[in-house]
Amino acid sequence: VPEDEDRPKLTPREAEILRWIKEGKTNADIAGILQLSPWTVKNHVQTILKKLQAQTRSHAVARAMSMGILDSSGG
Repeated sequence: VPEDEDRPKLTPREAEILRWIKEGKTNADIAGILQLSPWTVKNHVQTILKKLQAQTRSHAVARAMSMGILDSSGG
């Protein structure tokens, strides 16, 4: 069984939002950057938290980095 099977699958948009969270952006900041409604960003964040079984935004970033979903470098 490949290791990837246990890794949560984020959509490209969820991964993009998670990268912005890693940069310290708020939901409102991300909404402006991606030209989305703040409510849409909030919904994406809630889905990310569920998929990564994280309680907070910073916990989600840490879990994503430890799982190899989010690059630990600047990119």
